[in-house]
Amino acid sequence: MVKKFFIFILSITFISAFSIYYAYSEEQNNPSPNVSLENPKDLVKEEKTSIPNEQSTKPQELAKDEKNLSAPSEQAVKPEDQPAKPKEPVRKKDKNKDGIWHYWVGKLRIKVGYDTNKDGKEDVWQFLDKDGNIIRVEQDTNFDGKVDVWQYKKNEVLEKAEADSDFDGKIDRIQYFKDGKLEKEEDDANKNGKMDTWRYFDTSGKVVEIDIDNNEDGIMDAKQFYGPNQELIKVEIDRNKDGKPDLWEFYAKGERIRVELDTNFAGKVAEWDYLKNNVFIKRVRDENKDGKPDRWEYFRGGTVDKIELDTNRDGRVDTWQYFEKGKLTKVMKDTKGNGKVNKWEYYDGSGRLVKVEEDEDGDGRPDTTSNY
Repeated sequence: MVKKFFIFILSITFISAFSIYYAYSEEQNNPSPNVSLENPKDLVKEEKTSIPNEQSTKPQELAKDEKNLSAPSEQAVKPEDQPAKPKEPVRKKDKNKDGIWHYWVGKLRIKVGYDTNKDGKEDVWQFLDKDGNIIRVEQDTNFDGKVDVWQYKKNEVLEKAEADSDFDGKIDRIQYFKDGKLEKEEDDANKNGKMDTWRYFDTSGKVVEIDIDNNEDGIMDAKQFYGPNQELIKVEIDRNKDGKPDLWEFYAKGERIRVELDTNFAGKVAEWDYLKNNVFIKRVRDENKDGKPDRWEYFRGGTVDKIELDTNRDGRVDTWQYFEKGKLTKVMKDTKGNGKVNKWEYYDGSGRLVKVEEDEDGDGRPDTTSNY
């Protein structure tokens, strides 16, 4: 009995051991697909144990190669992925206490500040490039602590300047330079924030032209032209705002001497006015707009004194009108077109016709008289 019990115990033990061994072998040959990714170390460990020893002759070198494949090289790192270098602080120095301050970033001088009025505050600043050349200058001309003039340079030559001339915080004047010489200037004359005046200069710095846009619509309303001595010589005006001049004023020694008008805006001058001491002395008109004058008006003391007319448009005067104190008093006519007056009309002070005389035989003397 005891012997049979002992044999039973040995059988059970053997079967259990065999089952454990079989289960272990199955696990080694078929790793579980449900290994958790939350513990990657375990996954790596299982992968290593599944590699036969004969295929892993140099495990350390294999690990090194795997590392090189899984991580990018240092040369492949993008610049934007590199950690940003800390910015160097700006240092300010006035070594000799002369009111000139030098600004440095590391070994690079970037700016120089000046105290021109000796009040202990900088009012002029020069900005430098990496080679020490001045590229910009800022000024506080009224010493209120705010910059009101800006100058821009290239290769140490001034190219552009801006100014806030009325110190309201808005730029109202811009100057452009060529080879360091002033070439053009924009100005906000009425200080409303819009440029309305443009000045052009010759190589000696003298004004040669001024353009004005009074209503700030982008179309020039007037242009002024100047001579070598800065004297005004001509003005062009666009009265109907179509972008083309239709009135021209001419000057001599600062005095307006002639005015030309395109009266119907057709692109042709149809009226010429002549002045002396800024008072009209003569006016010529092309009334039928054929390009030829046909009316001449003469003034005395600013009041019309005589008018000549070419009524038949043959290029010769055939009618003469005379005035006293601006009122018509007499008219002479060449009705036959032979250059000889053959009719006379007389008017009273109110402009009423009172008498007519005619030369019927062509001898230049009246033959008939009619009273009214």
